[in-house]
Amino acid sequence: ELGKGRATEWEISVLDALVNRRYNAGVSTFFTTNYPLRRGADAGTEKPGTVRDPFNPEQVEQLKRRVAQPILAERVGSRIYSRLAEMCRVRILDAEDYRQILAARSQA
Repeated sequence: ELGKGRATEWEISVLDALVNRRYNAGVSTFFTTNYPLRRGADAGTEKPGTVRDPFNPEQVEQLKRRVAQPILAERVGSRIYSRLAEMCRVRILDAEDYRQILAARSQA
């Protein structure tokens, strides 16, 4: 899971070694991340600043978190991100958090 952790120098060096080794070998690798690839309109399914219900505090907070969240390149660094951009086909899964759905069901 890319971007997970504290992004210490050691973690980044291990990730760099792993990505570089797989990149040079040309082997398939499955990466996941919760970090957006870009800011702005391309970061999600809606335009920046869009809130479906401006009086719904949960939706407002979700928007604030999305806008404040760093992008993947900031988490992993430009060297790793460059290799990922060349070697990966991006598939975006935009869905609700399954754990939160289960928690809401169990409270109901």
